[in-house]
Amino acid sequence: MTRVYIVYPGLGKTTLTLRDARFVDLEARVFKDAELKSYIGKTEYPNVRGIPVKTFNPDYPENYFKFAKAELDAGKIILLVPKQDTYDLIHALEIKEYRWILPDQDRIEQLRAAQTVRGDNADYIEHNLGKRYQEVLDLANRSGKQILFLKPGQYLGDIF
Repeated sequence: MTRVYIVYPGLGKTTLTLRDARFVDLEARVFKDAELKSYIGKTEYPNVRGIPVKTFNPDYPENYFKFAKAELDAGKIILLVPKQDTYDLIHALEIKEYRWILPDQDRIEQLRAAQTVRGDNADYIEHNLGKRYQEVLDLANRSGKQILFLKPGQYLGDIF
């Protein structure tokens, strides 16, 4: 059984972890920023998107790797975002089996519309759902790992 998933932002990682204790949204930021360390192991944490790390935690990345290993050893299912921290973790823990969960092109357009209505910065939206999405899709294809594509209206909770 696959227990590590690389999941594109906006597909319901946090919602799933709030509803199902088998899942852990392993956000590297809470391990990296010393001011957020009280959120390690919690399912909710402040939205820090786009805010630079204030106080770098000297225990990072070892604290991140150690926590992930303990969660995997406990049988948890780890949800990761496609960032460098994720690739470092997969390499450090020698994780061989993982899958990608990405939005299909129609779902990307749905996310774009939702972020526009929410008032997100247009440059951020274009970067996240344009260039960055294509980079992640290319990485996923090159990885040789299974990619699950979510369609409009689908969230992680619909497939687990």
